[in-house]
Amino acid sequence: MFELRPLNFFTNQNEYTGSLDGMRYRLCPKEDSLLLWVWYTDVCFALADAGEPETFPLSAEGLDAVRARLEECHAAASERTCLLYTSDAADE
Repeated sequence: MFELRPLNFFTNQNEYTGSLDGMRYRLCPKEDSLLLWVWYTDVCFALADAGEPETFPLSAEGLDAVRARLEECHAAASERTCLLYTSDAADE
């Protein structure tokens, strides 16, 4: 679901941002790590309250872990959204 740039994109110190269904994310290399921020508001990173980043190794395995984490976050956000909309209807 999440197609990220190849590893050499990040080892060359490039940052990557993306979004899917209202979930936004930013991935930045720092030394031997990848920093991942995820937020759910419709604003750019500079205006978002994205909190502290999650840290992953700057490696092929680290990119796989980032992709898996993004999928987890997306699934959790989708579930929350569905529950928010269905729970109100169920109570009426």
